Amino acid sequence: MPKKQIERRWVLAAPPRHDDKPSIEVRHGYLVSGDAEMVVRRAGSSCTLAIKRDGAAWESAMPEWAFNAIWPSTRGHRLRKKRYTLREGRNDLSLDVFEGKLEGLIMLSCEFRSAASAEKFSLPEWGAGAIEVTDDRRFGSEALASKGLKGLRRRLLGAESVDEPVRAGANDGGSRDREDPGPDDLTGDSPANS
Repeated sequence: MPKKQIERRWVLAAPPRHDDKPSIEVRHGYLVSGDAEMVVRRAGSSCTLAIKRDGAAWESAMPEWAFNAIWPSTRGHRLRKKRYTLREGRNDLSLDVFEGKLEGLIMLSCEFRSAASAEKFSLPEWGAGAIEVTDDRRFGSEALASKGLKGLRRRLLGAESVDEPVRAGANDGGSRDREDPGPDDLTGDSPANS
């Protein structure tokens, strides 16, 4: 039986202090979208295949050669970010600082053991002004990987509690993905650099 995820997500106007925290490079590439998501993921040197549907998730480790074989099929449906893990009380928070076409987007997420603990949770002081996007599918990883920030600026900038969550110069999405260059671009999102 797949594990049911209980998660909350927020968009932050600015990241908390995290200079002293180690980060991990994360790459997601989507193969199937819609009601079900199939994603290949590289986090540091670990590669996984995951399937998500109706809040349930299944995930399994995969060898690097399999990740590299599948990765080209995800072109146009990718995202990359640096992930920091922050401890707040009994909770591990994931701080994601996006790169490429999503540069400037900063999200915070937390997984919970129960719906009750998710409901009780409140952000620490440094999260003041965050916008909760838990129920907004446009902020799900697959939607961000496929559509970028297109149409989301108004949602973010229109929120009174956030001054400027997306830095000037961030790409609004479009047909060309900055993080999705050809295989010869050593600074891009090819499997060897993920």
